[in-house]
Amino acid sequence: MLNKNDPGMHNQALMELGAIICLPNPLCLQCPISGSCLAFKNKTYLNLPVKKNSIQQKNRFFYYFLIEENNSIYFQKRDKKDIWENLFELPLIETFVDESLDEVIRIAETNFLTGDPQIQILGIGEPIIHILSHQRINAKFIHILKKSKKNYLYH
Repeated sequence: MLNKNDPGMHNQALMELGAIICLPNPLCLQCPISGSCLAFKNKTYLNLPVKKNSIQQKNRFFYYFLIEENNSIYFQKRDKKDIWENLFELPLIETFVDESLDEVIRIAETNFLTGDPQIQILGIGEPIIHILSHQRINAKFIHILKKSKKNYLYH
């Protein structure tokens, strides 16, 4: 059945057949290849497709800090065995619940806005939701101007 000169056309036709005929209530009597279909021959077509267990999506809350200091912006490298491993990103506070801005700033001051710097919040972005197969990233960006003489993160 496979046209060796254009196998992509064969694959596309099978996907189209699956989308139109091989439905949860399949239309086997209208199928042009039901004679060579094992599911039709074995009367197992009502059990197909086998439903996979649904993946439980985990909610994660990322608070990214766009920190400006002396015409520089801070970045850090993700070092955990996690999504985006070894990529660079803005400094981040992650929580498993949606925290208040005051709490997120308090955590940031403990983690990377140390040394009692003078900070000014220039803006807070609208929440952005990024859905992955197994997790839902709820991201917020907080723009900060930092006035201090010490550098604590990568530039």
